[in-house]
Order: sequence, then C-alpha cells, then structure tokens
Amino acid sequence: MATLSAKRLATSSTLSWDCNVIQGDYYDGESSAQLAATMQVAANGSVVVLGDQRQQLASFHLEQVKVSPRIGNTARYIDLPDGSRFETRENDAVDQWLTAFGRDRSNRFLNFLESHTKFVLLSVVIVAAFCWWMVEDGIPRAAEVVAYQLPASILDDSSKATLKLLDESFLGESELPPERQQALQELFAGYLPEHSEYQFRVLLRNGGRMGANAFALPDGTLVFTDQLVELVDSDQELLAVLGHEIGHVVERHSLRQTLQGSTVAVIAVLVAGDVSVFGDLFAALPTIIVSSSYSRDFERDADEFAFTFLKDHELSPKLFANVMRKMMLAHEAKSEGDEGEEHTHGDDPDESSWLDYLSSHPASQERIERAEAAAE
Repeated sequence: MATLSAKRLATSSTLSWDCNVIQGDYYDGESSAQLAATMQVAANGSVVVLGDQRQQLASFHLEQVKVSPRIGNTARYIDLPDGSRFETRENDAVDQWLTAFGRDRSNRFLNFLESHTKFVLLSVVIVAAFCWWMVEDGIPRAAEVVAYQLPASILDDSSKATLKLLDESFLGESELPPERQQALQELFAGYLPEHSEYQFRVLLRNGGRMGANAFALPDGTLVFTDQLVELVDSDQELLAVLGHEIGHVVERHSLRQTLQGSTVAVIAVLVAGDVSVFGDLFAALPTIIVSSSYSRDFERDADEFAFTFLKDHELSPKLFANVMRKMMLAHEAKSEGDEGEEHTHGDDPDESSWLDYLSSHPASQERIERAEAAAE
C-alpha cells in the first residue's frame, strides 16, 4: 500500500462534535491506494475523513465538495477539494446530509425519475421518438443545409471522379451516328438553363449493362445512354428526362443522399463550418451513385421539377409518363431475360443495382399517374 503524505497521516485529536458518520473508501488522488475510512459531517458543515486507525486523512467544508448524483444503489463519489476522493454505498446517509444542508434538489429529482418505472419508460419513449425524428427529418434537413454550403470545387471533384469510374467500369463511347449525336447536342443546348451556378452539359454514352438510363452528377453533367435515346419515340420524350435530371442537380439530391449517410460530417460542418471533412466522404460518391438510387422523396421532387420544366417550354408532362412506361417495360424485359441465364444478375452486385433501378423508386405506375394528372 502506497505511503500517504505526512500531512494526511497526522493523527487528530478525538472528535467530540455531533456528526453523521458514513462508511466508505478513501483515495488520496496520488496513487491507486484504497483505504477503509469514515466521513464525519458536523452540524456546521465541517467534514473530516478518518482512516481505520483514526488518523485524519482530509478536512474541509461541505460547500467545497462535489457529490455524484444518485443512480439506484451504485456507489457515490465525493470529490474533495485537494484532489482526493471518498467512495461510499451508503446512499441514504449521503442524501440525508445533502438534504440537511440544502444541496439535494437536483439529486432528489434525478433519483425520483430513475426510481419510478413510468418515468423511465417515458424517457425511453422520448429518446426513441427523438431518434426517429433525427432519421426521418433531422438529418435530412441538416444534410440539405450543408449540401447548399459546399463549394463548387467539391461538386467538380466529386463529379469528375464519378464520371471517370463509370467510364472505366460501366460505360463506353457512344455508338450513335455522329450526325445524330450532333442533333441531340443542339436540341439539349436549347433547353439547358443559361443563367445558373452549374455548368450544365449533356454527355452521350453507351450504357452497356446499365441499359436505357440517364443520370446527373453534382456539377451539372447529365449523362444519357444510347439505349435510352433508341428507346424513346421522339426527342421530346428525352426532354422530359432532361428536366428530371436537371431537377436532381439543382436540388443537390446526390450530395444530400450522400450526406444523409454521414451524420458526423454533417454535424462538423454545421458546428465548425469545416468542409474539409468531405474529402474522403465524396471520394465514395461514384460507388454510391452506382450501387443505389435516390430516395422516393428525391425522385418525386425531381418529377415535379420535370413537370414544371415541360410546361415552361410549352410541352406536356405526358411526355414524362410516356418515357416512364417505356423504361419500365425495358427494365422488366431485361430482368426477365437475365433470369433465364445460368449466370443471374444477382451474382453481380453492380449489374443487379441497375436492373433493380426502378424498384427503389416510387411505384412507376404512381409516377405515371402523377405525370398525367399534371398534364390536365
């Protein structure tokens, strides 16, 4: 057992005051030594800690100590002003002298709460409700705030990295005739926003396993696959898809989707304003875009943007309904074809994610009906 300082080991005269006595253990704060001890509290608030040989270990006034709150029957810690500590399980005795000196208000309240089952259950319900709110509303709202604070450099870097990965892993050069590509670029140029913080542009790619599809990158790059161009019956239907993808960009859906999966990063920006934490986070954006689709709410928002976009250009939202039907049938046909092969798309996570593209969106028929309703 470590040797205590001479001051603390000094033997005191016999104490004759009227006091409460609490049994416990004493730690000097300088070593791990544990001494059986008693704490005596006098009527005037003076406190003395005595060892098992009646030696005085510490002396102070009650106002100088910090007492841990009562939690069931667990040990209480009484931190003394000289850095030492007295530990006891005589919770009732501690509560009595705290009450006598008017220092028990918070302790009594906490003990009251934790000793009544109904309040414990209420606390559980409140915590559960808060967690649900954070997932359903809190984090999405915070992610939206942060997404619009991100500088253009992050949008550009994440978009370039995503496009590079997709070109290397999924996409190929467009195989449409050069004159067809030129005609499409001229068509799209007339409908892309001119005065915008984004540098909108349309790229044509052979979709390969991705099939008939289109997607938007955070910086305003919009990618259409050859298969989608060949699927539609008119270029106006491509404009419906264009409006939808522009909606994803201006609402920053890809960034918000990514941020919602990183609560720590969102809080770091909101509290400290430090966007450097997103360096590693958005390095994973290519994988996120490839392996998962937007949330149902984001898809509905982009649909509504497309309906307004079409109306603003004197086009009918029915165009969106038409292309949705074609894409739905194309993906269903591709899925049925793959089921007949020995190697199913379920063996390839990347392929599976694209074939299941529509399944994670709002019901396709619902989206078609909303587009038709918007045209009325």
